[in-house]
Amino acid sequence: MLYTAVGSYGNSAVVPSGRTFIFQRHIAHLKPQHELVDSTYLAQMLETPAVRRQADKLARGVAQKTVTLSSLRNFEIPLPPLNEQKRIAAILDKADALRAKRRQAIALLDSLTQSIFLEMFGDPVSNPKGWPMTKLGEICTFRGGAQPPKTVFSYEDGPEKIRLIQIRDYKSDRFKTFVPISMAKRFCDETDIMIGRYGPPVFQILKGIRGSYNVALMKAEPKPGINKSFLFYLLCSHRLQNDVIAQSQRTAGQTGVNLDYLNEYVVPRPSWNAQEEFRACMELVEDKLVQAQRFADRSDSLFASLQHRAFTGQL
Repeated sequence: MLYTAVGSYGNSAVVPSGRTFIFQRHIAHLKPQHELVDSTYLAQMLETPAVRRQADKLARGVAQKTVTLSSLRNFEIPLPPLNEQKRIAAILDKADALRAKRRQAIALLDSLTQSIFLEMFGDPVSNPKGWPMTKLGEICTFRGGAQPPKTVFSYEDGPEKIRLIQIRDYKSDRFKTFVPISMAKRFCDETDIMIGRYGPPVFQILKGIRGSYNVALMKAEPKPGINKSFLFYLLCSHRLQNDVIAQSQRTAGQTGVNLDYLNEYVVPRPSWNAQEEFRACMELVEDKLVQAQRFADRSDSLFASLQHRAFTGQL
């Protein structure tokens, strides 16, 4: 396997333009030497976990971590013959296109949920369907989370422990945290409606994890006559989201939900039968979303496997 130092002199693969390279999900100010490296292949190699680990080790800065050109010149990537680079790039491009289609399917299904909500209930502010109007605080209760001391945190599950749920956990399971059940005070299950109190982004509407939730989250509990499905998508509606976010407050350097404003926010209260009809529709769409996410996860795993094999000369 041939390797080259990215940006180095002599047998270099790329020539920097002389400015700082910001290692995010794009290549900035790099000019491939086309007789040595295929530009698509280079872009894909710079996105591999192995190269990004090199970047993380060399990155400097606080607000925005960067990799300087002096460090960038020492990056190494595998450099097979040009025809082989193009073959590898074509394979990875196809796998990446599949990932993009899976993400697009999820986005379309997400937009479908809001379309169905608006079709059945109308805009929650203008209320074109003429439903009775009420305050959010009259159809649900918002319960804030609790924060056990960090001294009892553990990163391994075990007897008499429960998962401590934080906002980040709804994006990744990488940092699972556990606390003694005896120290837990607020609980939720996979079907409960959870709200991210602080941001950015503020006022995220979440669900899907069982455990004990911390102070950065609060639970929206529907009152009698309100089902969870209607309440969840009501809180997700774009008009309500925009209004609540605009009224968010900064507390201790963080943007936080204005709970008084949220409780007083006026929304429609459809009949129970209409809510149940909506719930049945959402169950079908959510089943499709679960399937789409499963396919997307498989596509991501396939792409990661192909990336690794390409970087180690096995593709």
